[in-house]
Amino acid sequence: MSQNKPVAAVDLLQEIEITKVGPNGSQTRIDVVVPEYALHLSVNGQALATLMCLPEALHELIVGFLVSEGLVRRLEDIDAVEISQANGEASVTLNQSSDLPLQLYGRRTINTGCDSPPLFPRTLDSLRSRALPASTPIRVTSLSRAMQQLHQRSQLFEKTGGVHSAALCRDSEILFFREDVGRHNAVDKVAGEAVLNSVIRSQCALLCSGRISTDLITKAAIHGIPVVASRSAPTGRAVEIARSLNVGLAGFVRGRRMNIYAAVERFDLCSSDQHEAGS
Repeated sequence: MSQNKPVAAVDLLQEIEITKVGPNGSQTRIDVVVPEYALHLSVNGQALATLMCLPEALHELIVGFLVSEGLVRRLEDIDAVEISQANGEASVTLNQSSDLPLQLYGRRTINTGCDSPPLFPRTLDSLRSRALPASTPIRVTSLSRAMQQLHQRSQLFEKTGGVHSAALCRDSEILFFREDVGRHNAVDKVAGEAVLNSVIRSQCALLCSGRISTDLITKAAIHGIPVVASRSAPTGRAVEIARSLNVGLAGFVRGRRMNIYAAVERFDLCSSDQHEAGS
């Protein structure tokens, strides 16, 4: 797959003047927020979607998005990705020229809000018929350590409170980490980075900072990621989908505590001390 020149680094902090109100009155001060960037994506010359995102790791975002939405299956399906950051445009060329993806998907805007982005129409139906195969369980102690690292690396959130974090880990090791104004964008970025680096995603767990909704479970399943974990809660539908797809789902992962909602067999519940005692 060919690509254009690397996307230029951008300032991910935007200074604005605000009025801060407190018990002792109000004062004018300078605060920082994150920018929200519109990336207009076309495939084979046809407009496909507008992604509202943080303007960094755009190449990873595009690859992850195309795979996560079921529009391509492999990196080899993509011939070229060209990004014009100044114009907010990205053009993708697939190796088989066809307008089928656009006809089925339809042009849309993927917002940064809480609503799940629309999934490629037939993707969820096809997923239901192929639950993920068994995998080596991840130790809950390793998962807890990885989640602590996710929290520690979320520096942009610490500065602004305006982004979500996502990471792929193997055991307790963070392989890829990204922040974005949209939860689904952050997930697509780390998943896309894994695709670009030929990482075996079936050996990884997906970590998120926010609420787990259906779209995050389906994205994980499409990439073959067997475990999804968050510091926050899942929705009821996310739990149902995770159980039907055999995706391990853990919420409220904080310190040594967590709630497991689906596929408990994906988790090794023994503590490190127990492992060492049995070795």
